[in-house]
Amino acid sequence: MEQQKQQLSVDLKQTTAIKSEDGNQIFQEGFLLRKVSRFLTGQAKDGVIPVPVFFDIVTGLPLKDTLPPDLVNEFYPNTDAVEDNTTQAQTGTTSTSFKAMEVVK
Repeated sequence: MEQQKQQLSVDLKQTTAIKSEDGNQIFQEGFLLRKVSRFLTGQAKDGVIPVPVFFDIVTGLPLKDTLPPDLVNEFYPNTDAVEDNTTQAQTGTTSTSFKAMEVVK
């Protein structure tokens, strides 16, 4: 049996804009790269974990709600936690869901 994707039909007039801390509304997708020790991964070499985020094209800062909670304080030092974890749940951006890639030197 073929599975059909459910499409959510939402009127954009019923949504709210997402803004950066500076009030900007245009974002671009990018990646933070995190190095992980070979001792943690069990691989022969150190690895790299790509962390997908959206960033403000004016300031270059990642949108706070797209950061995994463990990385928020690196970019927003005066923040205790991410206020809205909806994005992490939707994109699967948690510290346990990343697969390390081997570093090639």
